[in-house]
Amino acid sequence: MYYCDFCQCSFPDNINNRKKHNRGLTHIQNKKNHYDWYRDPQLVIQEHLQKPPCRRFRQTRACDFGLNCIYSHVLFGPQGEPIYPPELTEWLHARSMANLPKPSSQKKRKKQPHNKQAGRSKVYQLPPGWQSSDLPPSLQPPPIDIGWDHAGGWG
Repeated sequence: MYYCDFCQCSFPDNINNRKKHNRGLTHIQNKKNHYDWYRDPQLVIQEHLQKPPCRRFRQTRACDFGLNCIYSHVLFGPQGEPIYPPELTEWLHARSMANLPKPSSQKKRKKQPHNKQAGRSKVYQLPPGWQSSDLPPSLQPPPIDIGWDHAGGWG
């Protein structure tokens, strides 16, 4: 069985099922929504401002597609100021309450010299409130009693 973290569903794992699922509209939208959550909010707003206006939203003030609509739901007031749709303001509010770190595009990283010994002394920690048992098996730390003496050796 294959479990998709984006869609939170499982299905028999074979190449045809996985391709069909990954090309599906629901999966594509769920994946985009997931990665948008970690993007800079100003970039998301700019993306919405650059889309052409949604005719349905302008006429009825409602659209079944919400933030997934390929058209913009941003309206403009009499002075030209943007009026953001409720779904976008709710998304921005929820994102600000999530207390996420700033996007990596705004961080300045110092270049560290490559040192094999420095790489071994690094200690990684999970974010507060996370436990290693919550991680998928591929991301769980190796057992403590593993012998690293042979790592990288052939036979």
